[in-house]
Amino acid sequence: CLEEMPEFNSFIRHHESNLDYDFWLISVDETAEAAMEVLKKYKWPERVKLIFDPKRSVAKKWGTFDYPETYLMRLPDLKRTKWLGTRNWNDPKYAEEIQSFLGH
Repeated sequence: CLEEMPEFNSFIRHHESNLDYDFWLISVDETAEAAMEVLKKYKWPERVKLIFDPKRSVAKKWGTFDYPETYLMRLPDLKRTKWLGTRNWNDPKYAEEIQSFLGH
């Protein structure tokens, strides 16, 4: 998960002005301090939110067992899609997939 963070952060910053959705990161770190260090290190934009989930209850509910997994959830219907494994977020296909999923 940590290895894709620089590209993911770059992706969000590059598309931030066109975004009408937020990104939620689920941390399964054992301590809140460890999770917050990642947020501080990459200076995440406001559109990035963190769910601290040391017991992995959210991860289990969503069917996450391998890491990293990236979810995109559409509101208000809560439709979700996910990507398994590490991504190169600088690849333009992910921006296209997100726009398509959101109906833009």
